[in-house]
Amino acid sequence: MGIVYRAHDEVLVRDVAVKFLLPERVPGGEPSARFLREARAVARLSHPNVMTLHDIGREGRWHYLVLEYIPGRNLHDAMLDHGGRLPLDEALHAIRGALEALAYAHARGFLHRDIKPENIMLTASGQVKVTDFGLALARGDARLTQEGMIMGTALYLAPEVVAGAPSDSRSDLYAIGAVLYELLAGRPPFAGEDLMAVLSQILSALVTSPRAFAVDISPEIEGVILKLLSKNPADRYASADEVLAALPLPAGRAALSSGAWAARGSSATPEDQAPPSGRIRVLLADDQALFREGLRTLLSVQPDFEVVGEAGNGEEAVRLAAALSPDVVLMDLRMPVLDGVAATRRLSAALPGCKVIVLTTFDDDEYIFEGLRAGALGYVLKDVASDVLFEAVRAAARGESVLQPSVAAKVVAQFARLADRSTRSQPARSLVEPLSERELEVLALIAEGKSNKEIAAVLYIAEGTVKNHVTNILGKLGVRDRTQAALRVHELGLI
Repeated sequence: MGIVYRAHDEVLVRDVAVKFLLPERVPGGEPSARFLREARAVARLSHPNVMTLHDIGREGRWHYLVLEYIPGRNLHDAMLDHGGRLPLDEALHAIRGALEALAYAHARGFLHRDIKPENIMLTASGQVKVTDFGLALARGDARLTQEGMIMGTALYLAPEVVAGAPSDSRSDLYAIGAVLYELLAGRPPFAGEDLMAVLSQILSALVTSPRAFAVDISPEIEGVILKLLSKNPADRYASADEVLAALPLPAGRAALSSGAWAARGSSATPEDQAPPSGRIRVLLADDQALFREGLRTLLSVQPDFEVVGEAGNGEEAVRLAAALSPDVVLMDLRMPVLDGVAATRRLSAALPGCKVIVLTTFDDDEYIFEGLRAGALGYVLKDVASDVLFEAVRAAARGESVLQPSVAAKVVAQFARLADRSTRSQPARSLVEPLSERELEVLALIAEGKSNKEIAAVLYIAEGTVKNHVTNILGKLGVRDRTQAALRVHELGLI
């Protein structure tokens, strides 16, 4: 929700990070209240592992926070430096520092709500700092984000958050478990080709042991991770202090010396930065020229947006995206030549770095789930307020998912139904025809959110063979798509 700059405090002779709230979001109401709440939340937290708030102010129409400048790397960049996985000692050191920050914050009534590798930093000396407590929620302080909005990085959402239930400190601990899993295994605990697949796995799929990807992970650490990732919050650790007690200490600290980290650079600041170019490149795809013109005008007045092209149909959108490399595509669904769902699916396969937000007038369940399954990172209706659209574009550019309230409600309801079916007994409906052993194997992988290509690789069969199995499975289950098949799996107790 802000833009961050590195600056120099000439009075105290120190570098700082200055976070600005865009002027159009300042005048009053929710945006200003959320900004002030962020300041109050961070100002009340004073801990070596929490980013420090130095000052808050207003210059004309701009509100700003003056924050501690943190030279170093966030954990996402650190994993890239190491080619995927972090060494065990570095991972344990980082996670223990983050847990110290959460233990302190939780004891004072604050949740972080957005724990992820990008929000955990290590300074040049190896000091762990947790950033962006802007989503912190103080007990007793009404939530000021728009009610029902789903925003954030899906990979680290706890199952209860996906199902629409209230979150608490154990939701932050789940996210810590997901981050530790990724640091040591080199991949997140759940991944899929689209948002719906990821959410489905978080809610219902079993966690693959991290030792399947990294045999050097000890059984002790594996046990801590799997307990943190329990579907039921009651099965997790009750507090960050409990996790600290269970988690082994790093065997050595030499790898965290200032020289080791300084060699990797010192340019990082809080995570709300725009892409390296400084502006988010946006491609518009809509068959209504008048709507595109208005949308271009609306986006162009934002200092961090650049509209790089317009497409009148899905085919043209795919072609222009390949030529222009936009960060975000705003995609209509109903277009000639190639519709938005098909175009999104092609873009997701060919240009995984290009993020798609569906921008449409349709809020039918079928459109929503088809768009998300095709790979869209967000789903927004055309009657949305402009500031919500702006934030959706910025969030998508950061790789985060955004669903506006009316859409989020449908997604949450879908997964709430799945959660309900998995926790209570139901009379099983009989199959149209029994499934073969191979079909059961394919069905289990469908329930994990895997694509036909991924299933083919796991089972060592041709992708065309997988497609035939999927067709047979849908017929035998009496359902029309993969999501319904995943639901039937739990209803029938097949796997």
